[in-house]
Amino acid sequence: MVAVQLTAGVPASGATIALSSSHPSVAPVPATISMQGTHAWTQFPFTVGRVTSPTVVTLTATLNGVSASSPITIRPPTLNDDILQPAVRATGDAAMSGWVDLEGGGLAGPSGFAVNLSSDSPAATVPPSVTIPAGVCCTSFPIQTERGHVDDADHDHRKRGQRYDALEDHADGGAAPTGLLVRPMSTTSGSQGVVRTAEGVGHDQILHAASSNPSLAAVPDSVSVAAVSGIRFFDITTAPVTAPTTVTISVSGGGVTLSQPLTLYPSLPALTSMTVTPTTVTGGASATGTVRIASPRRRSASR
Repeated sequence: MVAVQLTAGVPASGATIALSSSHPSVAPVPATISMQGTHAWTQFPFTVGRVTSPTVVTLTATLNGVSASSPITIRPPTLNDDILQPAVRATGDAAMSGWVDLEGGGLAGPSGFAVNLSSDSPAATVPPSVTIPAGVCCTSFPIQTERGHVDDADHDHRKRGQRYDALEDHADGGAAPTGLLVRPMSTTSGSQGVVRTAEGVGHDQILHAASSNPSLAAVPDSVSVAAVSGIRFFDITTAPVTAPTTVTISVSGGGVTLSQPLTLYPSLPALTSMTVTPTTVTGGASATGTVRIASPRRRSASR
């Protein structure tokens, strides 16, 4: 914003103030602005262009033959020297993101803004460089942590030999699961795992999933449990079988392994009947529904 201050309020009819810039291609301003009647102060938004070296621009306002000037220095885009992001924690094998942005909300030039990245530890690796796209102020980059490391990784981000910031990551050896549920536990086509970990740890936790027969029941190699909820759902992709087959689904981390059986069937038993007793009830009262299936491996169930 550019502000114009007068020594006294203008007449009730208002006033027109002339403006000029010593470098209109870099710092353009409108030819005039209007001051509201009886007021002595106003402001207007100001957008600067791109430069390749620091450029001093003088802005001048004129009213009733009297001028006042103010210099402003326009600089090329530079990396923000504030802290990249606060210290974060992640379980080994987690994928995280880092951010680079330009000072003062600056925008990258037509060819973008290249930033060199590095990490001082194999516990957290980053790409060798990232480019902030043209006309954009910032961008993200991936940080991949490695399973089995317990390490502090300071990421020294540099641009043209200039230190940017240190990002402190803690790659934990592993979170421990506190619960595992497979639903449904019997299926002909697909199931789902539900895993829980301790809540309130302040960071997402990575657990490693496994199947005793991945060709029949495949699970992801790792499962990321959200820090807020302490729970995560993951798909179990099954293949057709010709006979009932039990596969063990497991999750592990922090030296703890939890397992649940998943039984695959060529087809599920047919539904033979469903009854509700009584068939007429008063609002607010309850009734009982009974479902019967053909296979002896499943008992009649009441609900």
